[in-house]
Amino acid sequence: MAFYNILILMLMGVVCAVAEELHCPGVGRFPDPKSCGAYYDCTPNNAGGYDITNDDCRGYTYDTANRICTDKMCPTRSKRGVTPDNHPYSRLCENRPDGFLCANCKTVVVCVKGQAFARRCIENFFCSKMPEFGGGVCYPDEPVECTCVRANDFIVDPYDPQRFYSCRDVGSKPTAYKCPDGMVFDESARECHGTDDLPPCTVPGTFAKPSNCSEYYTCISVKYGWLQKPFTCSAGTAFNSVSGICENPCVYQHVCQQEGRYPDLLNKRNYFECYMLDGQLKQMRYQCPEKYRWEILSPGVGRCIEDHEYDRPGSDTLFSECIMPQGMC
Repeated sequence: MAFYNILILMLMGVVCAVAEELHCPGVGRFPDPKSCGAYYDCTPNNAGGYDITNDDCRGYTYDTANRICTDKMCPTRSKRGVTPDNHPYSRLCENRPDGFLCANCKTVVVCVKGQAFARRCIENFFCSKMPEFGGGVCYPDEPVECTCVRANDFIVDPYDPQRFYSCRDVGSKPTAYKCPDGMVFDESARECHGTDDLPPCTVPGTFAKPSNCSEYYTCISVKYGWLQKPFTCSAGTAFNSVSGICENPCVYQHVCQQEGRYPDLLNKRNYFECYMLDGQLKQMRYQCPEKYRWEILSPGVGRCIEDHEYDRPGSDTLFSECIMPQGMC
């Protein structure tokens, strides 16, 4: 009988210890006193209680007051390996104090001594920044910016503009996408585009960058909108809107052969006037008003007319939709 009494007391002790370990005094992040560097997150559930998520500081101690993993190692760990340089979230922890960050809607990153340790949030949980947790935490249905609040919508990740999500219905599970490297998602245009100053895509194709003829971009129609990608021509060349390749624009410079007015092949707004002066053929370049272009009526004769395709990408003129870099020709 004494043996069974002892066994019962031992089991009760284990139950009490577990209950004590998993006790949630409220919403927040709390230390696990039974293990160095361990902590647990208490988040609310639909039953009126709390869901508990256990985690640890990967060999470092947990600072209860500041709710961070410190750079002090646990006594049982003599050293800790450094996170590889190619860790996808290392850049988030460079030159930053220790703490819990949100890399994107579904990923919490723990920064310790410049190293990054990631945790993926489960379904219906999203990374949210909360003071009760000392920073980032996987939290149910928050923040609202990571959830589907409108049907047939696209939302950009509030933490990482390279990522975005599609929503079929209100409250549905967001479907994750990621733009190519060097590009971000534009919610209003519903497309991925470069961080350069490029106009939104409206039709598929390849177009010159309006502010610089030596750069161009492609527009590809995809199921979630448009994929926009920038490119740069090699030195001394510009994008030819007609041929669709980068080439030396200087070979198209106008040279007067006889008197008259002739188009500038480098810009559809410009035209040249060729005239005789002191027995020599001279030329002057003029420009039509904004939103007008030069129209050829006959050889050596033309006029400025309203350009009804001013806002449309693409043209039948070689370098018409962009500004030629100064000093190129």
